Amino acid sequence: MAEKIQKPITIIKQEFTERLVKYINESSLPPFVIEYILKDIINEVHLASVQQLKFDTERYQKQISENKKNND
Repeated sequence: MAEKIQKPITIIKQEFTERLVKYINESSLPPFVIEYILKDIINEVHLASVQQLKFDTERYQKQISENKKNND
C-alpha cells in the first residue's frame, strides 16, 4: 500500500497566505475594514490556540500519569 504523502507545513502556509492575499485583494474592501476583520480573526485564532494548548497540556499530563502508574 502506498504511503500518503503529507504536504510540508511550509508549503501549506505559503498556499494559505497566497489565497488569503488574493481573496483580500478581490474583496474590494477598504483597508480599514480589512484591518478590523483581521483583528477579529486574530483574536479568535488566539483563543483557539490557548484552548488547544490547555487540551494538549491536560492530555500530556494524563499520559505521564498513566505511564507512571503502569511502570510502578
